[in-house]
Amino acid sequence: MKKAIFALVLTALFAVSMVLPARAWYHPGPTPWDDKLHNQFGPMTPNLLITPYGSYPSEFAAFEACEIDFMDWSLDPEDYYHLREIDPNMETYVTPFYVDRGMREFDLNNKRYPTNDVWFRKALAYVFGRGLKERFAAQVLEGMALVMDSPLAWSEGWYNPYCTGLYPYDLQLAVDTLVAHGYYDYDQDGIIEGPEGEFKLIFYVRQDDPIRTEMGLWLHERLTSKDPTKESIYNCNWPEGKGPAVMDIDLKIAPKTECFQKVMVEFDYHIYTGGWAFGRDPDTLYFLYLSDYAQTFPYTPNYPGYQNPEFDEHAIGMLTAAEIGDPETPCTAKYHVFEMQRILMDDVGVIPVFTFAGYGAYKAGWEKVVNAEGSGPASWFTFLNTHKTGTDTIRWGFMNDIEDLNPIHSSWVWDWNILGLVYDTLINVDPYDMSRDKPWLAQSWTLGEWTYEGETCTWIEFKLREDVYWHDLPPKPDRKTPGGKPLLPNGATNVQVTADDVVASIIIVKEIEDSWNNALVADVVYAEAVDKFTVRVYYGVYMPLWALHWVGGLPIIPKHVWWPVFEEGNTREFSALAEKALIGCGPWIFDYDASIIHEYYMLRANTRYFRYHPVDMYATIESPTGLKRVDPGATVNFKFFLHNQDFQRNFTGGEFTITIKQIAPDGTETTLWTGTNPELTSCQEVEIYSGSLTGTQIGLYKIKAEITPDPVTGHGDQDGYTIFLWYTIPEDLTLDGTVDIFDIVIIGLAFGSSPGDPNWDPRADINKDLTVDIFDCVRVAIVFGWPY
Repeated sequence: MKKAIFALVLTALFAVSMVLPARAWYHPGPTPWDDKLHNQFGPMTPNLLITPYGSYPSEFAAFEACEIDFMDWSLDPEDYYHLREIDPNMETYVTPFYVDRGMREFDLNNKRYPTNDVWFRKALAYVFGRGLKERFAAQVLEGMALVMDSPLAWSEGWYNPYCTGLYPYDLQLAVDTLVAHGYYDYDQDGIIEGPEGEFKLIFYVRQDDPIRTEMGLWLHERLTSKDPTKESIYNCNWPEGKGPAVMDIDLKIAPKTECFQKVMVEFDYHIYTGGWAFGRDPDTLYFLYLSDYAQTFPYTPNYPGYQNPEFDEHAIGMLTAAEIGDPETPCTAKYHVFEMQRILMDDVGVIPVFTFAGYGAYKAGWEKVVNAEGSGPASWFTFLNTHKTGTDTIRWGFMNDIEDLNPIHSSWVWDWNILGLVYDTLINVDPYDMSRDKPWLAQSWTLGEWTYEGETCTWIEFKLREDVYWHDLPPKPDRKTPGGKPLLPNGATNVQVTADDVVASIIIVKEIEDSWNNALVADVVYAEAVDKFTVRVYYGVYMPLWALHWVGGLPIIPKHVWWPVFEEGNTREFSALAEKALIGCGPWIFDYDASIIHEYYMLRANTRYFRYHPVDMYATIESPTGLKRVDPGATVNFKFFLHNQDFQRNFTGGEFTITIKQIAPDGTETTLWTGTNPELTSCQEVEIYSGSLTGTQIGLYKIKAEITPDPVTGHGDQDGYTIFLWYTIPEDLTLDGTVDIFDIVIIGLAFGSSPGDPNWDPRADINKDLTVDIFDCVRVAIVFGWPY
């Protein structure tokens, strides 16, 4: 099985002025007050101006000069102390502390001599062992780091303490290990050779990150220096006739574009100063080191090529575990995660060094800054929440420029800083408690089990909101796919986000193996649009703990833009930015005309965002089935709710007027209820109306609720909330109110298929026996020409 990772290059720094125990934190200077609350509506500021600076020093200089309001990168230690010295009370520069979920590490090529030898890798681990990691954190980061001996060292609950100090800093032990396994100076030329002959280590060090540059230089010096005053393997005790010696290293301090090409595409390296930012779950280990991903395609997360069947066995065990459990109880997720760390670190599949935590930076005066767990003040919810009196534009600095704003293939953190604001996902997460899921594009979800190839597997069904719309696609007469086909030259407006978009997003990312988020859906057997606003996703594995987070975290892309490009096989070549097709359904809209590539990028608040109003209004179908197709004459029961999304305000009764109407297929409108809101307490939902509909006409009924704008923020709800109900018979597959040739065509195209087949269409399985066959054809034939 394959899995990818929704992971980005690390971007933070951690702060302390001494070497600390692994789980100790030190907060020098004042910390800004944070109420640990966040609003779920916005954006609260109309404009977001992003400026790339090309380097950290340039960005910090702009911040200190008050040219930007938010930094995207945590402060270097000296800059943090400088700001606290000139502004001790944070009257101008606010610097909140946060801990990053990530890793800075030495990635080792497990498939290339000599780093394919576990004993050679162990020797390297001793060269940059625990003591040196602590010294590096103290001297280079002024102690601002959490030393890591496993990729999960940042997680108190998931970290295996077995790994702590497994490889101490011991150059003599490194030399002894090398010599014992055939690595020494065979020909007295002062250079180490190995059992397979001479070698030159290709060592890529990131030029654009000064911390990783220094990290690489520290390792390089200890492997190559002959200076008697330096700590190096050369200055250790060597057996007679086998040393002293150093390693022959081709040190390449290179820009990230060269590093990416050589390390992640060509796998032409031995050592690389890598960096990752991780998600909230421990499945990070699965994503990064599963054997199936070992150098199997460009940009694979497992570019080190690590492979171990025992690790894989526990990785699958973690994936399929039914409960979190504890490290001592076999078959629980925690047991398998602990074993995965033990095996990985025994193999030295990677040399973790540290993770950052540190101080983010933003200008004083901005309210409702959300200092999110793992990402700090420049968080997704900050840009939804934050506002400043008298200011209509947030100015956000980028240390580096974007590369390619492609929601399918982009892997660059600065691409996703923008893409994450433009596109949206089925679920969201509490920024202060990453264990709490939030309904988002999906209003609710249900997990279940099904049998696939004789095994019990997981399915998950999402009920989508019915009030979400894609950003308008502007007209562009020459807009084309990379293959030259016209692509919506007249634009597209008022297009709803539906189940078809979710299914298309899953299929596209699943079928393109080198897509950035492939792992989130790689084990999906198939996904189906049960109706216009219901999606069911069938996994080919059993994973009740993680299924929701995987597909729930997939950015949903518009089918009307990306499907024609996908059918050509040109998703990587398609420039959504150049074609003015960078449209999502998220809180921010990309403004092409107000942006100049490589100079600045302007995003505008999406005033049609489904969470723009501080009071969220939504509805549920209580009976008969919760689905959108209803038998003619049947009665549907429904409820409408109000949810106060403002953590700072309670609304008294009567502040908003709500109107609920019924719109019949012939256009007749009937007002069902008009009234005002009851008292709305922060973060509480309140039922405001319960009703029913018995459809006497064939076709689409709408139950639409509207709410007046908020007088304080001026935010309205442009679309209100509408329940869509199609009154028709099951054989009307197109939901057009007629059983005709178009329904026959759907049956014909899917005939003989079952779930998972390329031509499977759940609409054609009328009798729900999971096969499209003659019995479904008969159903349509009997009522052909309906209504009579």
